[in-house]
Amino acid sequence: MKMVVLYEFFYTVGVLKVVLKYSADCEKHDPEVNEDTEKNFTELLTEELKLREAEALESQQRADMALLEAKKIASQYQKEADKCSSGMETCEEAREKAEAALVAQKKLTEMWETRARQKGWREGVAKSHTNSQGNVQAA
Repeated sequence: MKMVVLYEFFYTVGVLKVVLKYSADCEKHDPEVNEDTEKNFTELLTEELKLREAEALESQQRADMALLEAKKIASQYQKEADKCSSGMETCEEAREKAEAALVAQKKLTEMWETRARQKGWREGVAKSHTNSQGNVQAA
């Protein structure tokens, strides 16, 4: 940023020197005019430099504000991403627990069906027996 300001400053100085060179012929004969011209030249350069510096400072402040806003937005997105990751982990843990519970329930069901078969239970008989008990209780 400062390099650009310096380049523009030196460009301005160069332009002013050219202008002064052409007007130098008029000033050579009058030392007072020559002294006034140098003072004006210095004042112009100083004013130009201050203007460029103010512009550069303003530009830097806008860039700083934009960077700060970008960091704020990035932080918000990161928080949302962290929440999402946490939710996914919780969901995955719950799915794993449910899967383990289902496997355990299937084993328990298999064990009870095995015991029932050993005691003479048959699937078709149990259904008709349950239906007949339901009819008796309803009556």
